[in-house]
Amino acid sequence: MALRASRLQPHDPLAVTRQQLVKLLDEGHNWETAAAELGISPGLAFLLRTGLPADGSGVPSLAGRVEEPLALSNPQSLIGTPAYNPTRKPHIVEWVKQRAQRELSAGGDQDG
Repeated sequence: MALRASRLQPHDPLAVTRQQLVKLLDEGHNWETAAAELGISPGLAFLLRTGLPADGSGVPSLAGRVEEPLALSNPQSLIGTPAYNPTRKPHIVEWVKQRAQRELSAGGDQDG
């Protein structure tokens, strides 16, 4: 069943245009407030405006691909999922905690 433009609501994600988003960003909105105004997610707003996924998938680097002031140091924050650092190892975290405790209790004289 085809959607007819007359049935779409102004804030329906299918009806949001890039021009509406650009207007809000030009008026001083950030990704979150512009997206809320349009009834879409900030990640979708980023994709709509830049053509790039906010999670960075398939994009080696956003540097030089997105003009300022639209570029973010961490656009992944727009998609609402926590960052995952696969290099974090529980046994290393535990070792650091134990080492810090030893140094605090011994005045920093122990090495280990």
